[in-house]
Amino acid sequence: MWGGNIGVYHDLLVMRVGWEDPLIINASTGETSLSLPGHIAATTVSWSPKGDLVLTSSDNGLIYVWDVASGNQIFSLNGHTSRINKAIWLADESRVITAGDDGVIKMWDIIVAPLTTRGFSFPGVGLTGGGAWSPDSTLFARAYLNGTIVIWNAQTGEAVRQIDGLDFAAHVTDWHKDGRLLVNGSIYNNLVMIYDSNTGELIKTIDTGIEVGGLVMIWAKFSPDGRKIAVAGWDATARVYDSETGEMLQVFEHLAGVWWIDWSPDSTKIVTGSWDYTAKIWDIENGELVADLYPEDHGTFVYAVAWSPDGSDVHRTESA
Repeated sequence: MWGGNIGVYHDLLVMRVGWEDPLIINASTGETSLSLPGHIAATTVSWSPKGDLVLTSSDNGLIYVWDVASGNQIFSLNGHTSRINKAIWLADESRVITAGDDGVIKMWDIIVAPLTTRGFSFPGVGLTGGGAWSPDSTLFARAYLNGTIVIWNAQTGEAVRQIDGLDFAAHVTDWHKDGRLLVNGSIYNNLVMIYDSNTGELIKTIDTGIEVGGLVMIWAKFSPDGRKIAVAGWDATARVYDSETGEMLQVFEHLAGVWWIDWSPDSTKIVTGSWDYTAKIWDIENGELVADLYPEDHGTFVYAVAWSPDGSDVHRTESA
């Protein structure tokens, strides 16, 4: 069993910096709170919904879960034969889904011992880099290289819906808080598409205007309140759009391609990670730079950035 108050964990960021060990950064001060050591080239970072745990993965397929209060590694998961490209928590923190370059998507039970998969793995051959849980954690959406999105029942592992006609390099990146809409970007075109997950209907297409030539690398994410969409582009910009109208609200500029974005829990800011070696926090309302978390001479790319959830009244347990 687990128990014990560990306090509040909002305004923290976990970053995958180049191929180095991930860092936990204070979003207000820019100071490093923790380094999470032992990775053979870190690949993903992901906060637990309560904000008391952080999951990271390594290029050799190993997955680690960390205690934010102490910085201690709680346990590791070993079930992939190659690098992990996506890791997502279930809302109640009882399970984690991981997807690897080995073409397998696994669901892990992290409550019972020994730590094992929950009886099945989602088929994943030819998958792309994006995937998303529905808000109620009952469905998992994944994009595939054949231009389809498949929505899986997270309890049975069965496919419940397929959406066709996408770009072959498309990827599902987020689910709207209403549990109905899916947002989808692409690596090689500048369109963001919003689908109805119940019917598969294309609801809206947003032309981002990103023009790079070749690689575009659009990652799109709904704001927690569902009113906006943030887009990371390889043209050295992050852009924010009205999710209803598709109107562009803000453009934030880096010196090189923006690889990753994440929203603050209150939907007022975004954090961006870039190949210009910086991570920056931006105010959505006034368009101003709030914080530059790395100097430009830091010396390595910022591949992934994740904002901690609101951690009020967070409790966590130590294993007996």
